[in-house]
Amino acid sequence: MPGLQRVKYQTNNDNIFNVILDDNTGISALIGTIPTAAYTENMTIRVTKNTKEVGIRPRMVLLTRTIGENAADENCLVQTGERYKRVPIPTKARWDAIADNATFTIGGTTYKVAKKINEVVL
Repeated sequence: MPGLQRVKYQTNNDNIFNVILDDNTGISALIGTIPTAAYTENMTIRVTKNTKEVGIRPRMVLLTRTIGENAADENCLVQTGERYKRVPIPTKARWDAIADNATFTIGGTTYKVAKKINEVVL
């Protein structure tokens, strides 16, 4: 069963940090190429909806799926019953290339991009 992985994330100002993503091989079509540059600082950006924290909220896409659609048991991208999932996108170029309402199949389940959320420095 997949868990979580740390991958490099390139900010809009070209700094390199870690971000935590689901460790699911099917997610690679969505997130694209991981940056290879050296870390600016070896720290991890946390994905949060909270606007009261100081730091960087990574750019991401909000994925949706139909409630009741059976996701594969090993797919931790969206737990059973959840409708939305935020997925950080490691590079600005890949985020720009993702179309609104684009669909991606991950772990045998089709997800639609409900919203693109730009990076925010808090």
